[in-house]
Amino acid sequence: MLTGKTMVAVVGGLLDHENVPDRTHIHPGTHFCTILETHHWFERIPLLWLAYIRPKNMIIIRLMGGLGNQMFQYALGRRLAMERNVPLKLDLSWFPTQTKRHYLLDQFQISAEIATSTEINIFTKSHWPSILRNIFWKLQAKHPEWPGQVITDHGLSFYPQALQAPKQAYLDGYWQSEKYFSTIEPILRQDFQLKVPFGVENKSWVEKASQPYAVSVHIRRMDYVDNPIGRSVYYSCSPDYYRQAAAIILREIPQAFFVVFSDDLSWARQNMDFLSPGCFVEAVGPRKDQEELMLMALCQHHIIANSSYSWWGAWLGSNPHKTVIAPEKWFRKESIDVKDSIELDSAGILMNILKFREENTDTSSLLPDRWLKI
Repeated sequence: MLTGKTMVAVVGGLLDHENVPDRTHIHPGTHFCTILETHHWFERIPLLWLAYIRPKNMIIIRLMGGLGNQMFQYALGRRLAMERNVPLKLDLSWFPTQTKRHYLLDQFQISAEIATSTEINIFTKSHWPSILRNIFWKLQAKHPEWPGQVITDHGLSFYPQALQAPKQAYLDGYWQSEKYFSTIEPILRQDFQLKVPFGVENKSWVEKASQPYAVSVHIRRMDYVDNPIGRSVYYSCSPDYYRQAAAIILREIPQAFFVVFSDDLSWARQNMDFLSPGCFVEAVGPRKDQEELMLMALCQHHIIANSSYSWWGAWLGSNPHKTVIAPEKWFRKESIDVKDSIELDSAGILMNILKFREENTDTSSLLPDRWLKI
């Protein structure tokens, strides 16, 4: 049994090991939840003052969604960690719950470690009883000076308070604005380079995307059209949008060559024949998602979908005089039943339905002012 002296020492992170039996395996900084799990008698003692154990200096960013979302999340974490000179760690705990989404940043030259479950739990208190956890979060919200802050985004609106995170912070959100990371743009451009060059099977597409007048065009349909939940949340950009965007490009760049990327190439070929001259990219291989995004970035100009994936393809494009055309509307406003949130998660759609209903879906922070919205 833990003595009073030992319990006080655990809270302070300074343990007198002579008072701790070897079988407890408790070390300095041990998370309170670990103590609860090891000493079940302790669960009956509602001492909130024992609940706080100071975390080590680190920024943990929760990753979720597809590749584009993961890049937004990493970018904010990278800036915060660099400015505070602390490690950046990635919380990958969302992915084992998914069937259609996977961790995809490992093919890039990123600078981060994978957070352990213990490190995550110190911040999130996920193993605490929900009542105790909620009380603690309410207290923490009143004391921003406390280390170990959990910071969440506020929909698509830029949330500048996130940039004031302490040296010990856990960030949970989508963070879809370059305002979170524009100050480290050169670093991110390096971080988001492929670890290994393009595979031989996709080198022919590199030549096409590298043409001097190449224009990437992204057409996203599958989870926006075929999935009923996705169809209720997102607009699917119409052929009229792409026709209008192509006309704008051709007025500025008569020699334009359209390099078309889509998760539904058959539909794209049938409905986008006006994207000519051009080609429809059919990248293959285990790094298809990462390599197609890098192919987009090789193009000189960009027509994106309402997708964080092609957002990054355009943002990473190195042409300082690039034209980027984006849809002004990304989300539908129709009401969706809360029960659909479970289906949404299982389908791997990018935005949690509760967040969609309750938070701002204004895209003014998402799309840079220099991009053309139609």
